[in-house]
Amino acid sequence: MTWADTYVSDVAGISTALATDGQTVGIEVGGSFAGLSQQLTSGNGATMDIVAGGSFDGAENAVRIYPPTATVGGEAQYACWLRFLDLTDGVNDIGQMNFRTLVYYGPRYFDLAPDAKCWGFQCTTVIGESQNHRLAVFDHRQPVWNNWKYPYQTVTTTPNFHEPPTAGSIDSDPSGDVNKLIEIRGSANHGASPPQTGGEWLCFEQMIDLRQDRGNANGRHKVRVTTRDGVVVRTLSVPLNWEPSWDFDAQYAGQFEGLGFYFNTAGTANADNYVMYSHATFAANMGINDWIGPPPGFLEGEDDTTPNAFSFTDQTSVALSSTITSAAITVSGIDAAATITVTGGTYDINASGTFVSTPGTVNNGDTVRARHTSSASHETATNTVVTIGGVSDTFTSTTEEAEPGEDTTPTAFSFTDQTDVALSTVITSAAITVAGIDAPATISVTGGTYDINGSGTFVSTPGTVEVGDTVRARHTSSASYETATNTVVTIGGVSDTFSSTTEESEIIIPAYRWFRVPRR
Repeated sequence: MTWADTYVSDVAGISTALATDGQTVGIEVGGSFAGLSQQLTSGNGATMDIVAGGSFDGAENAVRIYPPTATVGGEAQYACWLRFLDLTDGVNDIGQMNFRTLVYYGPRYFDLAPDAKCWGFQCTTVIGESQNHRLAVFDHRQPVWNNWKYPYQTVTTTPNFHEPPTAGSIDSDPSGDVNKLIEIRGSANHGASPPQTGGEWLCFEQMIDLRQDRGNANGRHKVRVTTRDGVVVRTLSVPLNWEPSWDFDAQYAGQFEGLGFYFNTAGTANADNYVMYSHATFAANMGINDWIGPPPGFLEGEDDTTPNAFSFTDQTSVALSSTITSAAITVSGIDAAATITVTGGTYDINASGTFVSTPGTVNNGDTVRARHTSSASHETATNTVVTIGGVSDTFTSTTEEAEPGEDTTPTAFSFTDQTDVALSTVITSAAITVAGIDAPATISVTGGTYDINGSGTFVSTPGTVEVGDTVRARHTSSASYETATNTVVTIGGVSDTFSSTTEESEIIIPAYRWFRVPRR
């Protein structure tokens, strides 16, 4: 997933994620409503389910709601998720909040009764205190319309249906109004006035700015809708004093009311009377008038270079110090060339056999293999990370266990430390002899170099030694008096430190001349 900066699958933790200003927080929908704060009024006939791979690109699950078909206590009430989300932990100061969701209206969604509250925020005068101001998105259908609805916005209870905003009651003109946001119908005609939408995914985003010192002198409530073809990008926008009684002391976004959400009256039962949601995303305190915007790949014709997740098959019990090549993965979910990079190894494309460590590009349908050299130690992992279009996976190989009777753990050894050595001088230890192993053991060094069997070739890279080999350590002594320099040699997991300490500084006592003073 790459449609948000971070994700939560349990909405109880959303306030922690929103504590980072500007960070987009996506709601991850799993296979159930656990952690998604569902509310469904018993007896209202509404149902909710999760559609696996139901999003516009098939990569995410979608929540589907069949709205109420009966009233309970005079109203149809709730069919929603993300109900009463606490956006702040009581400390976070959220003055601007953005919420983006993708919405798919079923072909007969317009059968719903008027004024369904789709989603909205509650605001407060004190962080973490009870909520007392509302900013919401509704959709509406007049009884004289038999085949369409339209969304509108509210500040507390004062609605706005048009851009530019116009005051007054709900417009009941069945011919529509060119200044409405969109019409929700059974089929689409984006060139109509207002645009007609239907049978398609739409991107909605609500922005609330509760302050008067961020560039919006009277705060701002905006609602934007975008179609996948990019033809429709329309916005409703009103200041918060659109509601005459709005109290600008309400400077904090405190709670998200729900997504779905509350239905005043029942609708007509029909298999096509539903609404679906995916890619629900929040962001706190973005830049003034900034939008989250549609997720990658939503706009048709937009290059999608973010692939579907891929996974290399890890390998175990591989030979030591061997070239290990992964099975191939296939790149999918992109429609333009994507960048590929690697760390800790190499890769090739389409089984070319040319393994490289430098960045390159891959296309949809290409295959990629990772390669590295396995560890020189038993039961040790080596990792290679391949990243394609921002999506990564790690190929891991783990070396085999030592064969029975193979002992690569040596007897403890000890270098003889040296003292009173000259300053800034190459110091070589006396040799130690490797004992107690019957198979090659890994040798490594920190803080210096080593050689094997008196070769005189001192190296700092890992290697192997066998029983009976001799090892010397070497380093350059300190440039200061009475100062130790340490080199740690590790063989088969057993370590010792060779230490040299520089000489004491010379103390020069000045000569004095004595004189006899005659008596008087």
